[in-house]
Amino acid sequence: MVVNIRLSDRRELTALETEQDSLNRLWVGYDPTATSQEIWHNNRGRYVVSEKRLHDQHYVTFSRRGAVVAVAELHNHERVSDPGPRSEKIAFIGRPLAPGDTAYDHLIGMSVPSAGQNPVQYIAIEPPNGTGGAPVLAEGNTVLLTWNPAHSDFYADGTEPGPENWSTGGRRSGISPR
Repeated sequence: MVVNIRLSDRRELTALETEQDSLNRLWVGYDPTATSQEIWHNNRGRYVVSEKRLHDQHYVTFSRRGAVVAVAELHNHERVSDPGPRSEKIAFIGRPLAPGDTAYDHLIGMSVPSAGQNPVQYIAIEPPNGTGGAPVLAEGNTVLLTWNPAHSDFYADGTEPGPENWSTGGRRSGISPR
């Protein structure tokens, strides 16, 4: 299991943001010239995540445009101050991984979902099996979306919806299996 953080392009923090940043960062986001250590340091924290769900996560991946660009082993997490509407958010505690580490070699470059507003994703990934094969999303991660014509005139215009028209609605806590 991994928690994936979708990164935007590198953004320098303003003087005020730097002063208020409890993690002592000067920038956030993805910089293709940055080392794994720099990506980890500048992006390891200040997220709204489920502390309960973090107990099932073993790695943190950072992705850009649908591909994993950095991997870290997750040891724990901490609450850190945040100047926004929430006074505290979560920062990860762990260590960045490098080429040669089995988890890094299996996760780096892997395709991950790139859509959605929330930059935090919890992804079930098949564990490395030592075969050198490409990592895959774990089986069983399917969401069945249904439609009740008694509650909506969805097809009133005679067209079929495209993949961008489906939604699980405004959710604040994942989707539970039934």
